[in-house]
Amino acid sequence: MTSRQTVLHDVREVLGKAGLRQVSDVETWLVGSEVVFKVAVAPHEREGAAAVPGRVLEALRGAGLTLARASSDVCAAPGDMFPAEALSQGHAVRVG
Repeated sequence: MTSRQTVLHDVREVLGKAGLRQVSDVETWLVGSEVVFKVAVAPHEREGAAAVPGRVLEALRGAGLTLARASSDVCAAPGDMFPAEALSQGHAVRVG
């Protein structure tokens, strides 16, 4: 496993341990050398969905991981958004 695949695996594991499901709650993938993720459920789609961004942030911070803006043109949030704000609005961010 390459180091970026290891980070991707670790991020998925952290989120899974926090009760966040891959695809239905959060999507994670590799873009170049970045591990990128986003919240995959809109707040109105099901009960408890509005809490998912906060749970993601809490789980990542608890594991010592930080957020950064995604640099890929394909998945980057608008340039004036902080990573936590971008995550809460359904944009992709990266593990920094």
